[in-house]
Amino acid sequence: MSEIISLLRALVKTALLMAIAVSALALVLGAIYFPYSADDPSLEVSLDALAADEFYEEVYSADEQLIAAGSEPKDHEYVVMGKNANEAAGADEAIAAFVNDYHLEDAHVLEVGAGSGQLQDIVDDYTGLDIAASAARYFHKPFVHGSATDLPFADGEFDAVWTVWTLEHVPNPELALSEMRRITKPGGLIFLAPAWNCGPWLAQGYPIRPYSDFGIGGKLTKASLSFRANPLYEYAHLVSSRLVRRAGLMVDSGPTTFRYKRIQANYDHYWMPDSDAVVTLDPHEAMLWYSSRGDACLNCPKETSEQLLMGLSPLVIQVNKKQPAEIAKQ
Repeated sequence: MSEIISLLRALVKTALLMAIAVSALALVLGAIYFPYSADDPSLEVSLDALAADEFYEEVYSADEQLIAAGSEPKDHEYVVMGKNANEAAGADEAIAAFVNDYHLEDAHVLEVGAGSGQLQDIVDDYTGLDIAASAARYFHKPFVHGSATDLPFADGEFDAVWTVWTLEHVPNPELALSEMRRITKPGGLIFLAPAWNCGPWLAQGYPIRPYSDFGIGGKLTKASLSFRANPLYEYAHLVSSRLVRRAGLMVDSGPTTFRYKRIQANYDHYWMPDSDAVVTLDPHEAMLWYSSRGDACLNCPKETSEQLLMGLSPLVIQVNKKQPAEIAKQ
């Protein structure tokens, strides 16, 4: 009997030690990966922002020499990679399902970060916006040159907005969220689908380049991806940082500040998709931002425990702004 009691005590002690170790690891991961950054207006006129403008203008521009010679201009590798990634991920099917599920066939729709216009024919009443004026050559539907952080449209002008793989390239993503919300009518919908959780290793193409391309430091970075880019590790640090974030919000019930992590973009060599990403984003943070302003995430988990475990999927947001008549009565 004494042996059984000793064994039970040992098991309890081991379980407690494991629980303490897991809790400590969660705190460490939460502190390391916590999204400390917030919008900085000075970034909009920084050298990096200017480099980004030049980069996107170049990648969507047609080769004038080919046109002068009567040849069809070739797409830049950035555009080719984007098209291939869209097809592989089924971006058009996802947007088509969004339109079908929420009966938006006749809606007045804006796409923010429209790029090469692959999604322009999903609805009839479509407008595309991109930061590169040169992207206009891809459109037979209305196209507007503009920034996601300063949308040239009236308040409540659109029934719905969608943005796919764009927000991770915006230096001030909270301003972009605010602008999309502003130009969406009360009760309208936003389909938010950036590339969530971009790794800082994408800028230099660590996942696809051989070890021989790098020095000692680069080789160590590439080797570290075996766990840093592992879905289980990514999931662990996301949940940990979300717990830290939720704890902080317990003392502040007002509209949240949109938090994220900044990463360095590469505008000199486009190694792979999202080599040009400037921020790492978490859908949990976006859900908190919208819901704290009275909006509803239509496809988010309802329970807090489930929200902490939510995956990296697109969000469907219903904008719940007050009608002018309601404001006048107050």
